[in-house]
Amino acid sequence: MEHHDYVRVEFTCFARTRYGQELKIESKDSIVSCKLDTTPDEWPVWSGSLILERNQRFVYNYCIVDGDSKLVEPRVERSITPVDGYLEVEEVYGNLKDEENDLRSMQESFPSEKSSMTYYKNDVASTDLDTTPERKKTIHIVCFHLPVKLSQDPETKEWKAVWGESLIARSDNSVANDINTRWYGTVGEVSNTTDQDKIRQLLASMNCVPLFLPKEITAGAYLGYCKEILWPSFHNVDILDLTCACWQPKDAKVWNQSIAESWWAAYVEMNRTFFVHLVQMVGDDDIVWVHDYHLMLLPRMLSARDLYYNEDWLGEGDTLKKQQTPKQAQIIFFLHIPFPTSQIFRSLTHGSELLNGIVGAHVVGFHAFDHARHFLNACKRLMGLSHQTVPGGLTGIKYHGRTVTVVVRHVSIEPDHVSGRLHEIKTAEDNESFDINTSFYTTALKQHKVVFAGVDTCQRLSGIALKLLAFERFLWEYEHWRHKVALVQVGLVEEKRPADENRTSSEINTLVSRINDAFPGSVYFQGSQ
Repeated sequence: MEHHDYVRVEFTCFARTRYGQELKIESKDSIVSCKLDTTPDEWPVWSGSLILERNQRFVYNYCIVDGDSKLVEPRVERSITPVDGYLEVEEVYGNLKDEENDLRSMQESFPSEKSSMTYYKNDVASTDLDTTPERKKTIHIVCFHLPVKLSQDPETKEWKAVWGESLIARSDNSVANDINTRWYGTVGEVSNTTDQDKIRQLLASMNCVPLFLPKEITAGAYLGYCKEILWPSFHNVDILDLTCACWQPKDAKVWNQSIAESWWAAYVEMNRTFFVHLVQMVGDDDIVWVHDYHLMLLPRMLSARDLYYNEDWLGEGDTLKKQQTPKQAQIIFFLHIPFPTSQIFRSLTHGSELLNGIVGAHVVGFHAFDHARHFLNACKRLMGLSHQTVPGGLTGIKYHGRTVTVVVRHVSIEPDHVSGRLHEIKTAEDNESFDINTSFYTTALKQHKVVFAGVDTCQRLSGIALKLLAFERFLWEYEHWRHKVALVQVGLVEEKRPADENRTSSEINTLVSRINDAFPGSVYFQGSQ
């Protein structure tokens, strides 16, 4: 055929795909197909082109490809008949009632020149369109500690709540300002059922759902499995280091595997408790954002809900039926601590179960590339899952016919917030509520010393002792600096690892006394709750 018997058709489609999914255009007989492309900046707009025969009707559909599975538009048949030498088609994926509005917003966001081309808005032949009002999409933010601060008036016994300083708390620039958001998490030990009801009612106005775990579950899952096993292991401290060397006192008992198993059982139960609360409230197309190592089993429970659903888990008065559980919720898991090397991770007795839990999410996020690399290596060595590059330059893991996207997202300080606070804080001499020993700080300033200040968790992994040893060596080796510098160190005692915090505090106090004996007035240390 002659060249002029063909027409180049540019397709642009508005499709809200998920991470790792691709959009494809395919003829009704599946003979002609074309994969559309997008970028992180252009998403959810996809584009691609086909060379079609002039004056011949082309019947086609869009389909979303996710790994080995393909989702074709339901009850939709599209068709065009190219006539001119160039044709541009702009459409919206699926049967959308507001197609005109979505097309308009797409054109406003991505204007194109129409002077030398034909614009064709496709008419969709569809039947039985769903006219039910769409449910408002919600982001469900799930973390062990609900990012709020609770206080109770000692006289009236009334409860008050304010947002905490957590990165996932609601703030001026929070995502909650643009989309409906709900938070889930624990609020500490509150055994009185009357107080629990008051707290639920109070936090409901903040879109928060508090969970009240039994004391034994908190002790076994949080203080036990999370803080005694996962926390050091994920910081690349293996079991041998935990049971010997300087991590334990000389009279410490050897590793007790039976205790570890009871902690694991409590950890599983804690994740199930979160699952039961979430599965009753998450709707289709919602986003569930699970945070940190306390809830690594939860993504798998949500994505394979029928395997984990059990009516016996529901409390009295709950009438949830299995068919009401969410079907299309997008699940994100973000780890806020390092992920260990595969050699360390494989030493965990239940490492495979933890990985299975994490890859239940659609997106898995880490703070640093090394953490993501260790996770990919662990998936390869423990589960045989290989990774590959997916559209957009991201990394994905093929798991049960779908793609789990692995991303790296750094967390940094909020410069505007810090700058604003700097203008509010008074100097130590003027602020009577200054927590640190003002006499030490004031004396150091009057002597024109350079003051180094640090605030760290009072645990061995924080490295406060190493900081003090480095400062001591600095003073010994550089005599002319001995009267020009001072170190102010605050150790936060959070009672998350009580034994570790007590040993670390004792070690720090010993080092501080030794340094101040040799170089008076050089170091000030304060433990703080």
